[in-house]
Amino acid sequence: MILYLRVLPGFGLAVEALTRPDLLTHPAVLSDGGERGTVREVTSLARRSGVQPGITLAQAKRICPDVLVLMADLAAYNSVWQEICEILGTYTPLVEPVEMGQAVCDLTGCERHWPDAITAAQTVQHAVFAATGILPYLGAARNRIVAEL
Repeated sequence: MILYLRVLPGFGLAVEALTRPDLLTHPAVLSDGGERGTVREVTSLARRSGVQPGITLAQAKRICPDVLVLMADLAAYNSVWQEICEILGTYTPLVEPVEMGQAVCDLTGCERHWPDAITAAQTVQHAVFAATGILPYLGAARNRIVAEL
């Protein structure tokens, strides 16, 4: 059994939302720095206003004048991501981080610990949420592609 973990809308914004609850009710973007920076991640509220990752901050502010702009704190994100990977490692030694906020876990041989794939995914999801406050999405299937979908 393969589990695919993904944090949406984006891992950086999920980490920021732990200390900034206003991000849940206000359009926001995560930038790679400066006024000439580009948008790395977008909340669903900003996306609904037309803001997309990859555009400049100036474009984002023109599209959505009240957008909150946060500068990326990669050290903080990396710390939380390492914690999540350690949690995943308690369930299987076969954890493949794809990028920050996405990982593949091969639970082959560990099936006896859970009655079904849904229970396995819920167990991992609750463990990550309890430890970090971030609620990831998990897909479970016999192969990686289907689990990711």
